[in-house]
Amino acid sequence: MNRSTADSQYVRKSRKFHDAWAFILYAISVTGFSTYSILNIDNSNIILTNLFNTQIFLCSSLIALVFLILTFTCLRLIPEIFLKTTFALYPFLTLFIIANILKQNNYVPSAGLIGPVLSLILWAYFAYNYWKWLASVAKITNIAIKIIFNNLLTVLLGLLFVSSLIGFQLFLILNLDYETNKNLSSSHVLYFFYILNIFWTFSNAVYFFKVYITSVVAFNVLGDSGSHMMNIIKNTLYSLGSICFGGLLIAIISTVKFFINNERERNQRDNERSNLFVDIMLCVASFICSILESFIEFANTLTFPYIAIHGESYSKSMRSAFDISANVSPVGLIGLNALNMGLSITTLFFGIICGYYVYYINGPILDLNMLRGSILSCVLPIIFYMLAMVSITSGFLGLVYITAENSDIIDDKYKNDLENALLGK
Repeated sequence: MNRSTADSQYVRKSRKFHDAWAFILYAISVTGFSTYSILNIDNSNIILTNLFNTQIFLCSSLIALVFLILTFTCLRLIPEIFLKTTFALYPFLTLFIIANILKQNNYVPSAGLIGPVLSLILWAYFAYNYWKWLASVAKITNIAIKIIFNNLLTVLLGLLFVSSLIGFQLFLILNLDYETNKNLSSSHVLYFFYILNIFWTFSNAVYFFKVYITSVVAFNVLGDSGSHMMNIIKNTLYSLGSICFGGLLIAIISTVKFFINNERERNQRDNERSNLFVDIMLCVASFICSILESFIEFANTLTFPYIAIHGESYSKSMRSAFDISANVSPVGLIGLNALNMGLSITTLFFGIICGYYVYYINGPILDLNMLRGSILSCVLPIIFYMLAMVSITSGFLGLVYITAENSDIIDDKYKNDLENALLGK
């Protein structure tokens, strides 16, 4: 099979719009709630104009830029050293989180220990069994970063679009007037679907960017010259149904978890300790939701790069992605975990510095509107930074899938390195 025939079976093949029902449902939901929010904006106190802190925004943007340059430069020049160093630091981050949880005097938050403890066990398992694979992960990640650098304008356009979409939704949420917020909270069904729509929109935006970035990497690793912008956009738009399907799954779990945790916090705030059984059940329910949320998020992270390459339905893509990760080469699963653990270190440092700066500028924030303005001022650079981190894992998985299925279609300048990395060499 020659290269032109083979690669036509991948990113270039004609697409079908799968899981259309999910896209239609989301379109109805987001149109309805966005219209409702726009009609009920508190015009007397619009945060973006009255309380938006330009100094916080500019400084947070500068911090984000510095961290982005450092992270991407390290992954481009010294990927193996960077990955091994951040991976080795991960247990210290986890122990720091555990120590902060133990400082709480309330027994209910101790249920939050389970997640960090499990992640520590997972880290130990990967460190013991797969440390040697980090060199292969670094090699593939380096190629993904190189392709991203070569298509920086295309990547930035996607980043700006998705960041703007999330920022607009945050603006609508933070600027609802008091009476509308009160009415939403009092109507349990409407409030549930309102929160669901928020989580759904945020999830869809992130998954949209995952597909977009994987398409950028996939088209360029095949070695063709010229612009791929229209093909990248087409691939991403054809995946909207599957994006909305995966986003709905994670949004449902996140919404249920949100209401469970709200109930737990209300019980603690009101000192409602009369029913120990209810408190325990809420802890158990929150833990189960966290496990489901983590599993679905992990599955979606594996699935959407595959959707970008093949354009299959969500369920079929998930099965195929897991099959490659489990049966063809472990480098995909190893790399995903290593990158997530390593990048969480840089993200934590970035968040701490931004938070410290906001506190340094404003001091303790007692006014609710000022708090909203400060959040909106610094959250957009944070979102931009976290989306940029998403591009690393998505590009990495895209390269793994193409190499595992048919390395013959890959450009010769990448082919040998990718094939050897997949074999752990």
